[in-house]
Amino acid sequence: MGAVSPAPATRPIPFDQAPHAGAPLPFPFLTLCWRIGLGGQWVRRSCGTADLLTAALLADPSALAGRSCRESRRLYRTGMARLLACGQEAQGHRVCPVQGPVDAAGRPDRSDPCWEALRRGLRQSRLVQRVSAGDPLAAERAASTTLRLLLAAPGPARTRSFPPLWRPLADAVVGGVGALYVPLPRARYDPLTWTLLGRLLEQWETEGLTFVGRERRQLYLRLGTRRMARTYAVSRRRALACGRVGYRIWRHWYETREAPRVARVRAFPLPPALDRVVADPARVYRALRRARRRGESPPYAGQLPGTLRTLFLDEADRSIASLPRRPTIPEWPADPVLFLARGLGISPLAAAARGAGLTESELGRLTAALATTLLRILTAPWPWRIRR
Repeated sequence: MGAVSPAPATRPIPFDQAPHAGAPLPFPFLTLCWRIGLGGQWVRRSCGTADLLTAALLADPSALAGRSCRESRRLYRTGMARLLACGQEAQGHRVCPVQGPVDAAGRPDRSDPCWEALRRGLRQSRLVQRVSAGDPLAAERAASTTLRLLLAAPGPARTRSFPPLWRPLADAVVGGVGALYVPLPRARYDPLTWTLLGRLLEQWETEGLTFVGRERRQLYLRLGTRRMARTYAVSRRRALACGRVGYRIWRHWYETREAPRVARVRAFPLPPALDRVVADPARVYRALRRARRRGESPPYAGQLPGTLRTLFLDEADRSIASLPRRPTIPEWPADPVLFLARGLGISPLAAAARGAGLTESELGRLTAALATTLLRILTAPWPWRIRR
């Protein structure tokens, strides 16, 4: 009875964050990879000395316009050496002028509406309009070549690389060496799924609703699809898909991990004074667990003996540690517009813009605006398929 109880947590313990902050991928980056054709594949993080951005730049001789002879020779030697170092990969991202319409460019799935949206976004951008004012044919070729550099090159290779123009952003998000596996689109990676899972956890801790068995009807009364869509300003389709997946994750965790733990806790003897007020050890356990997870001072501290409180808190800590962890983070770790604009700054479209007489400051402003448009297209919420 004289055992020292563990100190309360000094900060909240969120259930939906991974143990290591750098381990999960940002969800917008995942949607970007899915839309450019890298879902379900191993992707090389780095090619060593082979920089496809320089290779793409040097494959277009007009990119050297306006540079000094010494700088042009240095860039040419560097670019050719890097082209030889990754010839196979550069061949997949061939940047020669496209003969024919833009739709004839290499694209894994041309029926994807993302392809048409990207082409429309490029054509309607101020950068392409400024270039086409002087030479419409050169603007069309530069835009089509840049579009091909934004998408994953088709091919039978099991391990691909990030498209050239996305390499600065990919290095900032998942830098390092080796291969990275990009999973297939699943609703379990959507941050909304884990938000709804957090709502289920809150309801269980405060009211004891398990949403399993006979209590499953309360799921639709408390967390209906339309209500969640209005609350979080998302489509009903997304709310339905994420709600179903979140409930599956919750039910599997509760039935396999938490239900046996609650059964053990119910056998704990409560002091007579506390038993007359609460009469259920599981209720005390849920209150202690909620305070432990939020980093608050534990309730019933003065009414529980030291040893019994230690048992309750140990079970609460093990329960929190067993919670499923979010596989993604909801936001970018760095500004994606900056890195994509850096890649667009040495693209064939930027080379054509320099040939048209645009200054570097104006080119930087237009590439940043184009990068914002492309990111809005490629990182929009994923249209989940509803599983019956």
